[in-house]
Amino acid sequence: MTNIISIVSNKGGNGKTTTTLNLAGALNERGLKVLLIDADPQSNLSTVFGLTNKSENIKSLGHILLDLININDAILHNNEMDLDIITASNQMYDLESVIFSKEFSYDFLNERLAQLKIKYDFILIDNAPSLGTFFTNSLVASNYILIPVVAEFFSYEGLEKLHSHYLKIKQKVNPNLDLLGLLINNDSKNGRTIIGKTIKQEIRNAFPSKIFKTELGSYISIIESQNDGKNVFKYAPNSKVTDQYRELAKEVLSKVIK
Repeated sequence: MTNIISIVSNKGGNGKTTTTLNLAGALNERGLKVLLIDADPQSNLSTVFGLTNKSENIKSLGHILLDLININDAILHNNEMDLDIITASNQMYDLESVIFSKEFSYDFLNERLAQLKIKYDFILIDNAPSLGTFFTNSLVASNYILIPVVAEFFSYEGLEKLHSHYLKIKQKVNPNLDLLGLLINNDSKNGRTIIGKTIKQEIRNAFPSKIFKTELGSYISIIESQNDGKNVFKYAPNSKVTDQYRELAKEVLSKVIK
């Protein structure tokens, strides 16, 4: 069975793209076949792969949702990281209203991913920091959501609205959607301050059984690896942060393999 995980947040800067990229690397290291989908028009994940909207002849998620191409024709492979990706493009900003106007617009991605479910162990979707049409499509297509969060006021404040939207999708459209967990990011930077410790405790109180034991620190190797077009497994395989992602992958696998 393919596990489809949407990495979500309705606030930028919480580490969605970094989590998507490096969790994929950790799963790949274990011999699992992983597809990444960049569902964020900002295209940060695509940029790490060297695939931007300026790249010629690159077909994006937008082309798939408009039925301009078959989803298999949009999959690109990165040899160094041994990962597959479907890219985003900034033209996707203009597509949300087009897709939203169509009947059953929320189910577009789910229908198109159906043919890929025998090819991959995991499909990880990097979502935009919003609750729009692409976000809803991702949740309808997914088995799980994973929420990166930092110990900051605005990050914590957005959780209630995000969780409410998740519950609405689960109750009305996708009863198989589960909250995989909340991942505390940038802990060495934010989590050691008084306010940071307070917010972390409030998050634990609000989601007592849904916090990953693994907490990710803030490391320069994360920034350097993305600038070099790699995940940390290829850039700094023996680093502390790489070990943290290995632990995260263990937790993810323990939750999805029942």
